[in-house]
Amino acid sequence: MSYTVEQFAKMMGNSQVSVANGIDLSPAPSNTAAARIENLEYCMQSVVFERCAMLAALYAEYALVFAVPNDMVRPGQRMTAGLKAGVPDIFWPVARGGYHGMFIELKVGRNPLQQKQQQWIDRLEMEGFFCVVVRNDPEAVIAEMESYRKLNA
Repeated sequence: MSYTVEQFAKMMGNSQVSVANGIDLSPAPSNTAAARIENLEYCMQSVVFERCAMLAALYAEYALVFAVPNDMVRPGQRMTAGLKAGVPDIFWPVARGGYHGMFIELKVGRNPLQQKQQQWIDRLEMEGFFCVVVRNDPEAVIAEMESYRKLNA
């Protein structure tokens, strides 16, 4: 099941969301559309990690999933050593089906995949990683992870 940005925001406890063209227009600490989308992506990521923590009780490999902290870099801000723009949001260092691991890029609303993100995904796939882009639905992320987990080791 896929959620609209408005439905997802309401699930995350923000019933004051107003959406136009897939962009959250509700009041936020920052008044830029990018900051509001980033906040919803953060919420989506939080749900994914909560579900992974629960699944780790059944499947130990779910305990290995982690976030890539590249979203801490803001335009005009100096890049901290080692952070690289465009790297997918989540990495799961579990080898399956001939892949070295899984990268997951989260998107909310109509927020497009940026050129640097596509370049990273293309290069990671060339290097033998499984990459997916999931939009608007934390449960779809878990479904993708479960499909990947079941690939032949």
